[in-house]
Amino acid sequence: MSTPEANTQAKGPPTSETDKKLLHWAQSLHTEGLGRRRHWEGMWWENLAVYMGDFWVEWDIHKRRLYEPVKRPDHRVRVPINLAQPAVRTELAKLMKNRPIMDVLARSSDQSDLNSAKVGDKLLNNYAEREFHMPRVRRRMLTWALTCGLAGILVDWDDTKLGQIDVLVDDTGNPIFDPRAIELYKQTLENQGRKATYKQIPNGEIIVKEVSPFEILWDFSVNFIDDAWWCIYSTVFDVEEVYRRWGVVVNADTNALPGIIEQRLMGRFDLTGKLATRPTHVQRMAIIHQMWIKPGHTKFPNGMCLVFNKDTILRKTEFPYSHGKLPVYMMGHVPFPISQWPLSILTGLKGPVLELSKTESQMLENRNLMANPPWLIPKQLQVTKEIQNKPGMRIEYNFMPNVPKPEPITMPEMPKYVSDLIQILKDHILEISGQGETSQGKVPPGARSGVAIAYLQEEDDTRIGVTVQEFEELSENVAYAMLRLMAEKYTTPRTVAIYKNHSDIEIIDFQGSMLAGAASVVVQAGSALPRSKAAKQQYILDLWDRKIEQDPRKVRQMLELSEGDPDEWEVDLDQAERENHILQAGDDPGVKEWYNHPAHHYVHRNFMKSADFIELPQGIQQLFEEHDQEHTYYEEQQAMNASQMQGGGQGQPSQNGSTPVQPGANGQQVPEGPPAAFSGMSPANIIGAQPQ
Repeated sequence: MSTPEANTQAKGPPTSETDKKLLHWAQSLHTEGLGRRRHWEGMWWENLAVYMGDFWVEWDIHKRRLYEPVKRPDHRVRVPINLAQPAVRTELAKLMKNRPIMDVLARSSDQSDLNSAKVGDKLLNNYAEREFHMPRVRRRMLTWALTCGLAGILVDWDDTKLGQIDVLVDDTGNPIFDPRAIELYKQTLENQGRKATYKQIPNGEIIVKEVSPFEILWDFSVNFIDDAWWCIYSTVFDVEEVYRRWGVVVNADTNALPGIIEQRLMGRFDLTGKLATRPTHVQRMAIIHQMWIKPGHTKFPNGMCLVFNKDTILRKTEFPYSHGKLPVYMMGHVPFPISQWPLSILTGLKGPVLELSKTESQMLENRNLMANPPWLIPKQLQVTKEIQNKPGMRIEYNFMPNVPKPEPITMPEMPKYVSDLIQILKDHILEISGQGETSQGKVPPGARSGVAIAYLQEEDDTRIGVTVQEFEELSENVAYAMLRLMAEKYTTPRTVAIYKNHSDIEIIDFQGSMLAGAASVVVQAGSALPRSKAAKQQYILDLWDRKIEQDPRKVRQMLELSEGDPDEWEVDLDQAERENHILQAGDDPGVKEWYNHPAHHYVHRNFMKSADFIELPQGIQQLFEEHDQEHTYYEEQQAMNASQMQGGGQGQPSQNGSTPVQPGANGQQVPEGPPAAFSGMSPANIIGAQPQ
């Protein structure tokens, strides 16, 4: 594809009357939407200023910029005591502490549908988290939500994101993706003396991006975007990126600035000049609007996706998503049901934080004044020089009888209520932000046990419960949209890597058809709520002490002590997993006497109980049973040798270091048995010690 430099002529306005009316209608909706949210933009800018520590500015709704109502004289002190930013960062840390846990539901109990749901779980909870940088997207989105009150995530599809690939096609023009079918077809063509035909097809990818409130507008007739018929998402693109994605050359916008759309709104944002911006000359950027209309609209029964800018229409297609939902999913912070725009705690924190900064600043001014007070100097003494308090300074004056000498004025002390006001304002700030002593890592008086502290922490986090619910609902919608796009758009096979702790990477040759049996996605309610790790560990140890859970391997996993190097038991489990794959391929990896046979029994028999095992050919099933029986044989031999050694007065462990396990009926061992490294270990030492 050529570059925009080869096509310097930008696309002009539409020529047909239908497209002219459509462009005018879309631009009118955008213009009216900007006017309707103008007041809220002022609140957002003030909140951003508070977040930065600039409390003395206000929004001018007419000039659409921040300004300072009262200029600061040179002698005045302005110290920003920014307790608003820690409040936002603390709440952000709470919301990001636990990732929402997503479960993919199958359409039915058929094994094929269950397998689709299993693949969907791996894709969403592992592959997508890394491939689309979901923690970073959630972190940026939540920062917008906490500062401005509203934010969202866009889940879109870019047809040409990964370029084009060459695909082998058959005589009818249909592409062939199966590697075995490709080899057979090539062999057939070679026998016939023909050459293979390839076709270039675009290789697209999912776009997952945070959405700020400055970038989104939706149906004016509803307050919630879930009920809206249409929405307009506006963002800044590089001109070359516009050409790559939509194949249209557009004119650059001189006021384009990523994130906040228009550069002129930054004119007085930061009075210190830290965020001063300049128009870009080398990199040419343009503001692009994407408008989606859901199917079923009276004027657009099939829905529509319209991409336009200030000059022309870049693309016009029917609604591209089968799920029928708008691709932008929003969440609010503080609910405000009578408006499209929720509130932020920064709106309520601005006043107390400003007064706290004023009080602290006045106390500093009083300190400076007491250190360098004004002087009383009679005019008769003719002291013309300015007095500056310096060490060793001399003041010369004409002595006159009965005329008092120069002396500094004794400044009164600040009233006690002024200093008391500081703590009162801090208490108000903590109360408004909903963060008590436990959120700051302080133990309230009278709280001694870990259970009591965990209970207080849970109560302290109750206020963000509504925000957590909004976050979980957004995560559920985003996950479902991503799953549907993978099922519909991943038409070419893709290599997907699933990473596991202490295990080999699972490689899947994934294609969208593998998700045909996945019905929906649900987020476990409350999974995103912050939880105390210390309280969780104490709870698990209580289960051990009361003998409710006695498997040290599971306890270590629940205590999150296996995040470093794998222990011996995990290595044995991974080895057994690899043997499962080899056995499914029809080969027997063999059994050695020194293997950890209980670990292999645990993995092999778990798989032999599954529905996947039943679908395997009889020969493969027989191979599994023979392999498992071989483990049983060596295990019985180890038990007999250990019994003989104990009878001779020498208690020695088996060669693999594990405690001999006595076989049950038909050689059935207990696969859940703990590894030898934990045998006889004190429960109280599980957290602080390595296996002995």
